[in-house]
Amino acid sequence: MTILYKSQDHISVITRFDGTVWKQVLPFCIINAILGAAIGILRDEYDVDASIQIQGHITLSRMIAFLVVTRVRKAYDNFWEARTRLSLMLSEARSIAVEARSFTCDDINVKAQLWRSMLCEQLEKLVTVSIDTLMQPDKTAALILNTPASTNVHPDENPMERIKYLMTAITLHREYLNNPLIIHKEVRLQERAAEYVNKYRELAIIASTPYPFPVAQLARIFILIWLFSLPFALADKFDFAISAFLAFFITYGFFGLEFVSIELDDPFGTDRNDIEMVELTKVTLKGIRNDLKEWY
Repeated sequence: MTILYKSQDHISVITRFDGTVWKQVLPFCIINAILGAAIGILRDEYDVDASIQIQGHITLSRMIAFLVVTRVRKAYDNFWEARTRLSLMLSEARSIAVEARSFTCDDINVKAQLWRSMLCEQLEKLVTVSIDTLMQPDKTAALILNTPASTNVHPDENPMERIKYLMTAITLHREYLNNPLIIHKEVRLQERAAEYVNKYRELAIIASTPYPFPVAQLARIFILIWLFSLPFALADKFDFAISAFLAFFITYGFFGLEFVSIELDDPFGTDRNDIEMVELTKVTLKGIRNDLKEWY
């Protein structure tokens, strides 16, 4: 679930550990700080100079900063695109329920109630299957890319197939309603269903399209080499205490941003910084039930 916080409260933002990347990045910070102190002590106490010229390291830092910032920005944009499209998908599901109710609110006979209940059931199953699939990256990728693994997925567990049941339920209004829907109202509901599945497809593409591997690999290698050579470069200009201090926080900055990117790469999981999939689904399903079952 997305973490809410007060951005004006600097102390709580800085000291909060729930949902941060401190746990992942702290070991690297400690290793680099110890390494920086050790190199300085070797030079000052034992006259062993293991430092490297800092100028070359500064030049390389510009490329590292570009790679890290680009990666974070891409992950952040991907996260918010996923959140926006998820909201639109769930909104389409709720709109089907709202419009089906408004189109048939005057028809309160038993068969009309059965039609609305059938529509409600299919909507609930479609939304549930869609969310469950998105929260399983391997399954999502298999279905959207039509890999051999997709043959192991039952059609009822594939949102692209489940939509057919909903569309069929909509067309059955002629057999259940005293006053069947006029054509443009039926088309309106079918368009909503088609738009829902389009939004799901867009989300599935996001879930099954990771950050390009060659770029991720290149950035990771350069960051590791640059950061673990950082203490050697700092020893060229600073004593052991300052080298350890700078190594700790520079490592936190660069590795921290890399771990933030990793955290945002999969917005459909169950981590603290992922989209609140379960909560949003519960709210949507409750609204659908209220619209189609519990109002009459």
